[in-house]
Amino acid sequence: MKTKWLLILIIIVAAVLRLYHLNSNPSSLNWDEAAIGWNAKTIFHTRRDEYGTRLPLSFKSFGDYKAPVYIYLTAPIVGLFGTNPISVRLVSVLAGIASVLLIYLLIMQLPITDFRLPITASLLLAISPWHVLLSRPAFEPNLALFFILLGTYLFLKSLVKPKYLILSVLSFTLSIYTYQSPKIFVPVFLLGLAVIFRQQLFCLKVKNWLIVSVVLSLFLLTPLVSFIKKSTPSDSSLI
Repeated sequence: MKTKWLLILIIIVAAVLRLYHLNSNPSSLNWDEAAIGWNAKTIFHTRRDEYGTRLPLSFKSFGDYKAPVYIYLTAPIVGLFGTNPISVRLVSVLAGIASVLLIYLLIMQLPITDFRLPITASLLLAISPWHVLLSRPAFEPNLALFFILLGTYLFLKSLVKPKYLILSVLSFTLSIYTYQSPKIFVPVFLLGLAVIFRQQLFCLKVKNWLIVSVVLSLFLLTPLVSFIKKSTPSDSSLI
């Protein structure tokens, strides 16, 4: 019971640090935030980005081709409450606060003997300057980190309740659609998890869920693979 109230207090502290003066600190939207807000607004009202592309998998923006998840999650907020700093940054703030809870839940899934470790990790993330700093602006890597933490937590739960494996795959897939670096990191990370927990994964109880999850992940990533192939210039075009 004491731990429960400590965790609630830590989450409140995390929320205050990330929400206090959110509209004025950072003092203004940077150009990435402005691009996210504008594309979110056009998606909400027209289902198209600023270039007229209907429901794109990658937003051209300034030519940096932003991943879509942050913009799609922000679209209803901007559509309902207008294009302002709080609306544009809110998804990142909520992801940052949720990550504080997730790090606690994730460590609780590990075979630990010191039960002060999860609450300590949660507190350190809540007050960590780098995490507070990255949670306040509309920062896509912060949202990607949330999905990776969620996917890892659900993966560990699936070792006991295999049905969570599908939710874990969905979360990892969302991280890939949220930022560019998870496209490289997540497959390697999942391979590492598969090697570490191979005995649990390939037991009969989990095996069927694992097959379904792999098929589901391939299906969900097919549009992304097709988009990358379509966007990659052919050899002849480079001559």
